[in-house]
Amino acid sequence: MPAQVAVVYNPLSHFVGGRQRSTAYGGPQGEVAGIERDSLLGIYRALFPTNVPLDYVHADHLTAADLAPYRLVVLPYPLMLSARTAAELREYARGGGALVVEARAGWNDERGGRRT
Repeated sequence: MPAQVAVVYNPLSHFVGGRQRSTAYGGPQGEVAGIERDSLLGIYRALFPTNVPLDYVHADHLTAADLAPYRLVVLPYPLMLSARTAAELREYARGGGALVVEARAGWNDERGGRRT
């Protein structure tokens, strides 16, 4: 069965930050234990028990045409987003696609500058 949901993996989200560590040393995985990871895993955990097939799509390689077959596209922790990715997602939604985006989408551009 083809995937019905696409989850956008956006590596830029790791540059924005997230919650601060509550301990001085978070163990061997302490560097990756952040809100951006929790956001991705939360979507997976919500859909896995219902057997909804999903794909992870890299933000740098997606196009509106590639997203068209999906019933739903989810953009987790979208604080930093490239202009190209934002344009492709906008086109997907304008074409009738269902797009779920967490708060502050594209707050920063790909260079860390604040969007106006």
